Amino acid sequence: MNDFHCPLGEKDSSSYAVNENLYKLKEAAVVPAEMVSLFDADLGINGAGGADDVILKHNMQGQFGCNIAFAVGTVKFVTEDRIENLKWVVTEE
Repeated sequence: MNDFHCPLGEKDSSSYAVNENLYKLKEAAVVPAEMVSLFDADLGINGAGGADDVILKHNMQGQFGCNIAFAVGTVKFVTEDRIENLKWVVTEE
């Protein structure tokens, strides 16, 4: 059984991907709570990608969007117009 499977996705497939920028962080990096960690995608098992790989699978009250899991552990429905404005990369300060 695949724990990362959306009921709307194909059977026995992974419906989510990991934010590829998490792999690029140094071991001691502080990940902001609002950073994207998982998102709706069709990149297969162990898929990793970014904002361009998001698949809009859901329709909520006439607005298409996707489910996004954040580093803090929350999951939110995000509409298409807000995806690019999410925190996908940790910027060095």
